[in-house]
Amino acid sequence: MSIIAKNISFVFPNGKSLFTELNFSLGNQKTGLVGPNGIGKSTLFDLITGVRSVSSGQLISNGSLFRMPQNFQPFLEFSVAEVLGIEEKLTVLKRILNGSGTEQDFLILDDDWQLEERIQSVLSKAKLTYLSLDRSFKSLSGGEMSRLLFARILLQNPDFVLLDEPTNHLDVTARQLFYEMIDGYQKGMLIISHDRKLLRKMNQTMELSSTGLSFYGGDFDFYMEKKSQEELAKEQSLLAAQNTLQKKLTAQRKKMESQDKRVHQGQKAGIKSNIGKAQINYFKNKSEGTNAKLKNRHAQEAQNSEAQISNIKERIKSNQKITIDLAASTVPKGKIILSVKGVNYAFEDNQNLWKKPIDFDIIGPQRWHLSGSNGSGKSTLLKLILGRFPLQKGQVFLGTKKTALLNQDLSIIKNELSVLENIQLFNSNNILEGDLRIRLARFLFFKEAVFKKAGVLSGGEKMRLALACLLATDNAPELLILDEPTNNLDLNSLNEMVAALRDFKGALLVVSHDIDFLTEIGVELEMKIDK
Repeated sequence: MSIIAKNISFVFPNGKSLFTELNFSLGNQKTGLVGPNGIGKSTLFDLITGVRSVSSGQLISNGSLFRMPQNFQPFLEFSVAEVLGIEEKLTVLKRILNGSGTEQDFLILDDDWQLEERIQSVLSKAKLTYLSLDRSFKSLSGGEMSRLLFARILLQNPDFVLLDEPTNHLDVTARQLFYEMIDGYQKGMLIISHDRKLLRKMNQTMELSSTGLSFYGGDFDFYMEKKSQEELAKEQSLLAAQNTLQKKLTAQRKKMESQDKRVHQGQKAGIKSNIGKAQINYFKNKSEGTNAKLKNRHAQEAQNSEAQISNIKERIKSNQKITIDLAASTVPKGKIILSVKGVNYAFEDNQNLWKKPIDFDIIGPQRWHLSGSNGSGKSTLLKLILGRFPLQKGQVFLGTKKTALLNQDLSIIKNELSVLENIQLFNSNNILEGDLRIRLARFLFFKEAVFKKAGVLSGGEKMRLALACLLATDNAPELLILDEPTNNLDLNSLNEMVAALRDFKGALLVVSHDIDFLTEIGVELEMKIDK
């Protein structure tokens, strides 16, 4: 199997170009595809699978392809058998075994007499043997959906697989199972992901950026090391170019001063030696012409150097970091922020949700990880803590009124409002607009960017705005609850969130299956819940 792109470009119907003249070749390697949100990674998948057509260039693929989408919407009305792609074969197999099979049935079965055994084998690898084949796909949890779609891959055995954020909805156990399935697949893969553990399993990394496509012959750690070296080299080039420009400007200034001095001395000498006025004016005009030529040449040299500096700056990844340094987020070490005692919950079936009642305390600026498998009730517990579900059993004590929830949907953001209008919704202390804009700048919203509608912001920008609203006013939370905050964030946005949360001085309660993320933000305590 090979996928070859020759000078491919894609332009939207409105004339906006997404990327131009990309070249790559993919075979049996496992390739990680990274790049900022909105850069065109999913569109590139559309082109490879034929959902869209290239605007120019040539894209050639041979062999069978399967794309596991990030959005499971197209499969929601399917049964498990339909998702696995074996419903028709199962039907004809039953007819044949019942003695009523037709010649066409035998053609459809294609000698796949071990179909039922193969189905059970892949469901076993995906830990889904408890699923009936007629069960509705939409009745499954997000983790079950992901594992079933990968079971389809194992069953159909396509020559090349494209996966778009495949571990987003998986808990830690399911992720580990998914990693093992990835390790065992011996054909070509192209994977869009911000899951660094998954990206470390790749043979090579492909980065799509505004400047094109770059290949790195190794996994995520290799990619990050090379990127760091590239950024350092660009910064050194910028410093060298700036030094060169400064030296040129200094030399030019001295040369012009020397020329002006010679002209002035020549005029004085001419007057003393009684040279005629016409001759003095001649030499004066000639000197001024020489000065003008020098100034033009110097200006052109300076312009060329500045253009070089501007070009280097364009190629340098911004190293601006979110800044949170407000005392309003500070929590005393001994303060009880949250106390959960004997809490349990029952839905309509009156069955307790958890085997054991939930008990834990958050004291001072502690950082807790709320862990558990998919469907274990983590989101329900958060709603009980925040008073959004009625408390049935046990007690919840919140030692602060300054509590905020940041979930993966960023639901606190109003898309119809501007960046500035959104933060004003959280401005209970009537901070002046000028001060609000200064605080927004700490989250990298500068100048006219504060007037952008939130609806046009990228996922990473929305995340920054949500953090700004929660943390950049005098009403900053003492307890910040994060419910799967990293889903759908690109690597740059993920790094921005980590930088912000490292500086946060309040208490944290985090639901996340990203172990790297939890380690990076300094989470040390864990409350594990079981159904």
